[in-house]
Amino acid sequence: MAVDVTIIKAAVKTLLTENNTTTSGNYISDGLEKRVQMISGATATKQPVMLFEYPAVFVEMKSSSDDWTQLGDSSRRNAEINIDVVSVVDFGVGREDAREESDDELVILTQNIQDLFRNKITLSSTVDSCIVTDINYEAEYAEDTYNSMSRMNLLIKIRR
Repeated sequence: MAVDVTIIKAAVKTLLTENNTTTSGNYISDGLEKRVQMISGATATKQPVMLFEYPAVFVEMKSSSDDWTQLGDSSRRNAEINIDVVSVVDFGVGREDAREESDDELVILTQNIQDLFRNKITLSSTVDSCIVTDINYEAEYAEDTYNSMSRMNLLIKIRR
């Protein structure tokens, strides 16, 4: 049986949600002007977001590979799952410092999420490791609004 990637994706989303509270030791909204308003399992580019729903975090499934052993125990698996955690901050129209603030808030949010995954490397009893392999920062301009976006790639390894 193949590894159920939806369970791992849900575990990433749950970990983010559980740590979006001030009582968490790894509060992902720490240092932000406003706490994260939306945590979604949708693809960031397909999910419409209202201005009041920022900052937002999306958990996107990117790829998976699943190898198994034919000799001996055929239930053993070596799987790798790539998930992107996309953070988006938008200060919108009406603020002089919106562009700079949006970028600064994004860096803080991305660092908080990276620290969370460094401190909570196990997503479930079957996950061996969760490594942040890459972070890209992007900006999107449209009709006087300013979005800052980061894309953090997680490499999740499962060996059973």
